[in-house]
Amino acid sequence: MLMKIGLGVVAVLIGFLGYVSTREGKFQYERSGVINATPEKIFPYLSDFKLGGQWSPFEQADPNMKKTFTGNVMEFEGNKDVGAGKLELLKVVPNQSVDIKLTMLKPIFAENLVQYTLTPEQGGTRFTWIMSGDGGFMGKLMNVFMDCEKMIGDQFVKGIANLKTVVEGSKMNLTEKPEIVTWPETHYVYIEKTGPFQETAQPAWENLHKNVPNLKSVKGFMSLYKVDPQMVYRAGAVVAAKPESLPSGMAHVKFEGGKYAKFTLVGAYENLPEASGKVFEIIKRDHMNLRDAFFIENYVNDPATTPADKLVTEILVPIQ
Repeated sequence: MLMKIGLGVVAVLIGFLGYVSTREGKFQYERSGVINATPEKIFPYLSDFKLGGQWSPFEQADPNMKKTFTGNVMEFEGNKDVGAGKLELLKVVPNQSVDIKLTMLKPIFAENLVQYTLTPEQGGTRFTWIMSGDGGFMGKLMNVFMDCEKMIGDQFVKGIANLKTVVEGSKMNLTEKPEIVTWPETHYVYIEKTGPFQETAQPAWENLHKNVPNLKSVKGFMSLYKVDPQMVYRAGAVVAAKPESLPSGMAHVKFEGGKYAKFTLVGAYENLPEASGKVFEIIKRDHMNLRDAFFIENYVNDPATTPADKLVTEILVPIQ
């Protein structure tokens, strides 16, 4: 009798596992919502992992989550509700889309694709959040006992609402009438990278700050960039004189300066992409006559000792 019961249990288990194996393993979860802001204002929160904690429901599930940032990668380790894994930027289209590879290590291994897209529409910008992948057999098994589409989708809805609150609650304080100034010749040491700003700026500054202790007579920090024919970005420091030697990967130039139209932004650095977009709108609107030179972002005060809302950044446009 016991043998018959045991064989029956085994048969049921085999049948159940067979049923699980026939279910669809691939998935795509998608939610969207409209945020009353421009794509330029929203985009930094999507392309900069360091800003994710301000709105991501998964990060908010564990305020003590351990995070490590290396270039375009964020590794994380949290509680049982969060797990452990890493996020890696795969593709960034400024103010339009971000593709991210999500690798989960705990509680189970999984590799998924996360996609953020921004689409302007009446009343603001539609933010769409998609996650897709193949859960394999474990994913099929989990879907038998729980509605994963609803569970993940509800988190997406919460995240979109969080992002809406963060973005719509922040105001950009930018002067719209520029001051005409002459920037002096400046000894400048820097790390240069080419490619989209969202992919180059962070690693350039990380590399620079590692080498700052080796520099003498640092007077301040600024970035230089050109947009055409390709994005060239320099993260650098103003120094008193030409250094006798430089760490590997760094260069020196006696930056010639010249005539500039200066806009001033007061507030967090996360507002810089939107502020730069606004500056370019003003350039076009006012038919400003530009010269072939680097744009400047001059960081007036120290973010280590200054509250984010009190930071001052000068955006300087080279003009004839």
